[in-house]
Amino acid sequence: TPTPGQQAEIRLDDGTRVVLGMDRRLSFAAAFGTRARDVYLDGTAYFRVAHDSTKPFAVHTANAITQDVGTRFVVRSYPGDGRTAVVVTEGAVELRAPGAVSEKEAVLIRDQLGVLVDGRSVAVVSPVDPARYTAWMKGELVFRDTPLRDVVRELRRWYAVDVELGDSTLARMPFSASFAVETSRQAISTVTK
Repeated sequence: TPTPGQQAEIRLDDGTRVVLGMDRRLSFAAAFGTRARDVYLDGTAYFRVAHDSTKPFAVHTANAITQDVGTRFVVRSYPGDGRTAVVVTEGAVELRAPGAVSEKEAVLIRDQLGVLVDGRSVAVVSPVDPARYTAWMKGELVFRDTPLRDVVRELRRWYAVDVELGDSTLARMPFSASFAVETSRQAISTVTK
């Protein structure tokens, strides 16, 4: 059985450090770093990018491209969600839809959240607490006024268990909690109190 909040850390050939969250897939070309530094992500990952001004580092998701401008950041994009969220913990990144012209990109700086939905323009929300978006790296779950349907979705990913809301009218109900738990039973118990 998977470990709750299981993550993996890898170091790419260019020196970039990547911490992969749960239920994720990261891929890149065998020639990564030779001419370009492009990676492709489904899921959540934290990037600490090694600077190379001649070869920009880009994270491609289903509906967004996040390009490093010398920084540390989290990218979150799961298949079927239709959105990519980026939180900058240090430095800056450019966030845009694939094929978008430069006027449609957003530059995010430290403590900013950028969300791109269905390949449209980027909404920037500032400020945010980056600790909320990096807590998974310490084995913690953090929710702040999160709709219960999104909490359930995260519990499914975190514990690889099937969780359903017994009453669909609860889906939009906001939920706030921070906890580090070892079992899905403890997490579900916290949510249902």
